[in-house]
Amino acid sequence: MKIAELYKINNQRVKHPPGSDMFLEHDSRLREAIHDMGKEINVEIKADEDEVHEARLKAMISMKNHWEGLIIFVGNPEIPKSRWIIIKWKTE
Repeated sequence: MKIAELYKINNQRVKHPPGSDMFLEHDSRLREAIHDMGKEINVEIKADEDEVHEARLKAMISMKNHWEGLIIFVGNPEIPKSRWIIIKWKTE
């Protein structure tokens, strides 16, 4: 799963009023994609050093350490993407 895919799903989600059928459909897809990405991160962190490039491993560890801030938009669809990083920074 790539981050761009999460943005795409979220962009589809926020086009609809919260609670609407279309919003809930995209929200479910987004939450599933976030869950899958979290599992992928854990698999890569636990992988043998020879299987994952050092820079990628560092990125995965950073994502795991900041996961709650990185996914804050899931429970707060009203927050524009441009604010996500600021909110993440303020919550640490």
